[in-house]
Amino acid sequence: MIKAMVTAAPEKGKANSALVGLLAKSWKIPKSDISVIKGMANQRKTLHIAGNSDKLNAHLGHLIGEYHV
Repeated sequence: MIKAMVTAAPEKGKANSALVGLLAKSWKIPKSDISVIKGMANQRKTLHIAGNSDKLNAHLGHLIGEYHV
């Protein structure tokens, strides 16, 4: 589970777009590789992240390791 906050209004998909943009920038992957597949109108969302799984696991594993408690 990843916790993220955006300041965009939750209307007409603005908050979802802001979340995708935030994660794409943070993870250095294209926005087109991230999509919200569940929870479009909820605070809890399920995301699909496309791309090379080895690169994603290496990068995301490093990020998760930094914040894992």
